[in-house]
Order: sequence, then C-alpha cells, then structure tokens
Amino acid sequence: MNHKLQDTAMYQTKDYDSFKILNYNRPVDDLRVEGLMKSIKEHGFLLPILVSSDMQVADGQHRLAAAKRLGVDVSYIKYNIDGNKLPILISKLNSLSKNWKSVNYYEMWSELGISTYVWMGDMIEKHDVTFEELFKMCGNACSGFHQKFKDGELTFTETQKARIENYAIMFNSVIHFSSVFSGDGFGNVFRIAVLSIIKHVDYNNERMLRKLNKDAGRLLACVNKTDFIIQLEHVYNHGERKQIDFIRSKTKKADTARIKSRQSRGDNDRQ
Repeated sequence: MNHKLQDTAMYQTKDYDSFKILNYNRPVDDLRVEGLMKSIKEHGFLLPILVSSDMQVADGQHRLAAAKRLGVDVSYIKYNIDGNKLPILISKLNSLSKNWKSVNYYEMWSELGISTYVWMGDMIEKHDVTFEELFKMCGNACSGFHQKFKDGELTFTETQKARIENYAIMFNSVIHFSSVFSGDGFGNVFRIAVLSIIKHVDYNNERMLRKLNKDAGRLLACVNKTDFIIQLEHVYNHGERKQIDFIRSKTKKADTARIKSRQSRGDNDRQ
C-alpha cells in the first residue's frame, strides 16, 4: 500500500511490481546492486527513485532492485511527463550522473527506433565491427557529436554516412589483409591502432594495402597501440618520398629503434 510522505509528491511503497522497468534502459549491474544494498543497510534508502505518472522508472532501477532484494520501502517521486519525452529525461539524468556509457545511449535510442541509431546498428552488422569501433568512426563526422549522440538528436548527411562507411571498409581491408593479423597478439589493440591510422587526414588505403602486400609478414605482435602504429607507419612510409606521421610522441625515436631491433632479430631467426 502506498502512502504519501509529504506534500512534495514523494511516496513510499513495498509494492515493487507497481514499477515498470523500460526495455530500453540499461541492464541491471549485480555488482552495483550489491553495493547499494550495503549502503541501504547502513544508511537507509536516502535517494528516491524518479518515475513517470504511470510508474515507469526514469532513474533508480538499481536502487529499486536493491530495495526489492532487501525487502525495504522504496522512496519515489512522480514526474508528470509525457511518455514520449521520458527517454530525454533518462538521457539527461544519466548524463549528469555519468553512470551511462555511450553504448547504453545507443541501445536506448536504437530500441526506440531513432533512424540514425538504427543505421548505426545496420553498419555494425554489415561490416562486423564493434559498437565502440563504429562510435569512433562517427566521432568526427559532425560538430557537437557526443552531446547530440546522448540526447538522441544525432543525424548524419548522406555524405557523412558515406565517409563513415568508407572508414569501416578501409578498416576491414587492413585487419583482414593477412592471416598474420588473426594470430596471437593481433587482437583488440591492433584493431584500435588500425582505426587510429585510417582516420588520419593524409591516410591512403590503397598505399597501405600495396605496402602490406610486401611487408605484412614483418609486423610483430605488440601489447600497446603505439608500437603497432609505429610498425604500420614504417610499412606505409617505406620507400616513399612523402612520409606521414601517424603518431607524435616524445619517446617515438626510442620506440622505433626498439621495434626495428625486434624485427631484425625476427628476420635473423627466420633465416
């Protein structure tokens, strides 16, 4: 049974089933729920959850889950807000609390059928890239990208979509170029390095593929992005008059010397 706490539209209840969890909200994280349970045991249920007038949870589904497991009253505040505007409220609340990751916004807006986010999902499936990889490809496509992305207001022109898809095509042409790149040590870090390179303003994919055709087998497995980029840069620039810097670092000369030493030892071992 619900009872009003005060005249500010704050309520308490143990009727957990009266709350509606939105299917586009992020999944509940058990570790976070366990942490909140400890806090509620020690300090009580201090921060009310926020719901719409028909009890859809806009903010606080982890606090709700913790209270339910403990069997304690849930404090909540009702917002008289149109259902169509509820995702905007969720986006703003989580943007301020910094609890959501970019993928959580993507999942919410794509679930709601917002065309740009649905298109992003199509690109992920079509080109077999991760959300994080596509997100980085999209990052410099328009001004104010990150805030528009969170607010569900992201749009791309056809030219921008073509550029993003071209990034995906170039990306795949490199990471799948050689069987060497599917071996141990050429995992996520290698993919991040390739993604960094293909977005460089002076990058030419035909040149990279031509160079890899000669030297892909000399690339060594690495544990960090910088080492991979240095190797790819060396391959890309070898024998070319126009040299391109894909990375600038105070330690680049030392890193390059170390990589060349490893490659030299590898060449000797293969002889």
